Amino acid sequence: PVLVHENLSHPKVDALRAKLPKAARSDASLYDRVRAISAWIAGSFEHRSSDRASLYAPWDAETILAWGASDTGHAGQTTITMCVHYAVAFVSACQVSNISARCAVTTGALDSGVGHFVAEVWLPDLQKWIMVDPNIDYIVRQGDNLLSLPEIHALGPRIKECIDYGAG
Repeated sequence: PVLVHENLSHPKVDALRAKLPKAARSDASLYDRVRAISAWIAGSFEHRSSDRASLYAPWDAETILAWGASDTGHAGQTTITMCVHYAVAFVSACQVSNISARCAVTTGALDSGVGHFVAEVWLPDLQKWIMVDPNIDYIVRQGDNLLSLPEIHALGPRIKECIDYGAG
């Protein structure tokens, strides 16, 4: 389906865009901007699951970033910030940068807690979505070929050989 971006002149969009690292707002290549946003998100807050926190952060990039940076949410409660929050904040940051991005869920079994929440970015030059994991700042590639989720799935255990970590 056609991706519909937010109104790029909306004040909330401007506020998030202003928080982006300089490298993400530059005239750098699309790939370099994506990597800059992923590294920034990966380093913006601590991954914290429900066994270490009590308040689930909402799916709003600015709130995730603010609560994650302060380690607290409403009434001083420690916030749960997991892989989903990294992906949501990353996708929002990409979209305010006019980069087509979406969230994606991977799972080892349906109806289970076995899985991970990542993001995908559309690369027009490659005519495909590539996976970006802003939780730990990596993409998957075979040589110069950046991989989509179906291509990653086909790798099976060989994925370990193809992980390209960023600076985050």
